Amino acid sequence: MKNKKKILIIENNANILYGLQAKFNVEGFETLVNEGSEPVEYILNQIKTTRPDYIILNMILPAIEGAEFLRILKSDEDMNKICVFAFAHLGDGKNQQATISDYYFIENEFIVDNFFNKVKQIMDNREKQEKF
Repeated sequence: MKNKKKILIIENNANILYGLQAKFNVEGFETLVNEGSEPVEYILNQIKTTRPDYIILNMILPAIEGAEFLRILKSDEDMNKICVFAFAHLGDGKNQQATISDYYFIENEFIVDNFFNKVKQIMDNREKQEKF
């Protein structure tokens, strides 16, 4: 039996967070969630202990500056290989900042199914490339 891919979603909007969680669960992922309100160290510890294959990160969270979080994550030898899908809403105002995520989305209107389809297509393409 194929192992389930594990994904951690870090998002403070409950509708988006639990909408994405439900969608990824239905599609066969093991889905972990974090509302982004804990200190960075707590979230990094969650990542180290749960070892997700993917992270979905809202760049604008109450307790985390997304760019700084990514810098710490990508500079850590144990975590820098995790594929990160970062996103910001057009209305956030900070969406022009440079990011070191693997994939960066700017969403005008966040629609769970649309975002899922984009992310899933990238995941599928990455897995095909890894087989070659």
